[in-house]
Amino acid sequence: MQSMIKLSRRLQKFCLPLIMVTLFIMIFLYNALTPHLSDDLAYRLEVSYSNSLWGLIVQQYQEYLLHNGRFITQLFIRLFLSADKWLFNLLNSGMFILLVMLIYENILMSLSGKVAGHKHHPSLLLLIAGMLFRYSVQFGQTILWLSGACNYLWGMVIILGFITFYRKNLGMAKEPHGIVMAIICLFWGFVAGWCSENTSGGALVCIFIMTLFSVRTRRRTGEKAIRAFMVTSHVGLTGGMAGLLLSPGISMRASLMSDNYTGLWAYLSRLYKCTLTIERLFFELLCLLLVLVVLALVVKKDMTVIKNNISFFFAAVAATGALIMIPPPTDRAYFGIGIFLILICLQSFARIFYDNNEKADHAVSIDEGDKKTSELGRYYLVGRIVVISIMTLWLFFTYTENLVNLARIYREENERIALLEDAAAAGKTTVIVPMHRPEFANRYSTAHDNDLSDDPEYWINTFYRDYYHVSKIIALPWEEYNLIND
Repeated sequence: MQSMIKLSRRLQKFCLPLIMVTLFIMIFLYNALTPHLSDDLAYRLEVSYSNSLWGLIVQQYQEYLLHNGRFITQLFIRLFLSADKWLFNLLNSGMFILLVMLIYENILMSLSGKVAGHKHHPSLLLLIAGMLFRYSVQFGQTILWLSGACNYLWGMVIILGFITFYRKNLGMAKEPHGIVMAIICLFWGFVAGWCSENTSGGALVCIFIMTLFSVRTRRRTGEKAIRAFMVTSHVGLTGGMAGLLLSPGISMRASLMSDNYTGLWAYLSRLYKCTLTIERLFFELLCLLLVLVVLALVVKKDMTVIKNNISFFFAAVAATGALIMIPPPTDRAYFGIGIFLILICLQSFARIFYDNNEKADHAVSIDEGDKKTSELGRYYLVGRIVVISIMTLWLFFTYTENLVNLARIYREENERIALLEDAAAAGKTTVIVPMHRPEFANRYSTAHDNDLSDDPEYWINTFYRDYYHVSKIIALPWEEYNLIND
């Protein structure tokens, strides 16, 4: 029995990096088949007028004053658009893997010490990947599209990385490296606070609740409750949020947005719309979360599930509440909320199905109580294998289907670009191009959400017009386009 367990551990240790490499290749192919779209072209045109890093910083400062307060993530956009797309494809794929690993690390911290100590659970990586592919908000816009990924994926990795770092240090018996840790947390917290108007606020609520639990526990044991890095983390995160929310660009942008209502009715209207959006985006995820919490509390009687997840739950609530303060945003703004909810579900699932399985693996006593524990553990093992197998099967078919769809869209975009470049070279004043075929639309591409229009003054048409130096662009459905060209 013990030899079988050791063999299983060695296989798990080998499979962990293998799965990570496979996931990297998978997401890299999706990135490589995602061309520059919509906002990318406008930023790329601006970037072309700058010939230095300082010039890019100056451009971003002007945007900070006039349009957008996200100085850090928006600067990433300009940096990547000044380089070859392959650099972004590689680094963005790495960022997706970092997101997977951060979620994985938080799950390990939510498990009991004996289970978390092994640290090699490749099946968890498959489950995390499947959950992200299925439940991430507008995957194509927030994880693959360059302008969206820099703001949402990269911002979320910075924020969740900070939360994970803070959570890990809270669990240490002694304060790690004193002043050095305090400075790191101050700087990292400042950057994390400047990433997202609502998700950064959720992060502040998250670490505050974690701090309350830690202080309460340490006071009971007579240990030092408040440590330097805890203070600087809150200060840094708050300072970064201030830099974001107090930017002139935020105020100017908000003044251009309008509601149908004013005063109290405006907030009630936004609350209603946010509720509908939460239902549309996360109903299935919330149902899954409810089932897992009930299983944990009623069947397993494990209150630790609540303690592990309460900070992330209120982070999601706070991030949602922040959206009520502004006119209804796009669905992309809910990306961080979705990651918090995914993390809660995964932590709950692991606490239920992995801790029990470890008991089954190590139950070697002939005591009747141990037999019952072992039998229960085997049921949990079967349940976890079934769930992960179904998710992996779904991921395989979904990934394969949409890899082909992304390749088709990529081909269509290149054909359209060739038409525009040829027209510009020939000096044509009006260029007619085909829209993307609707049958290729999928959630892993933003091409159809930001497609050209038959209105030459439509904002995306103007981006293409200015970038490719033509006078007017009209896009028609393929049927109409073929009639004109036959």
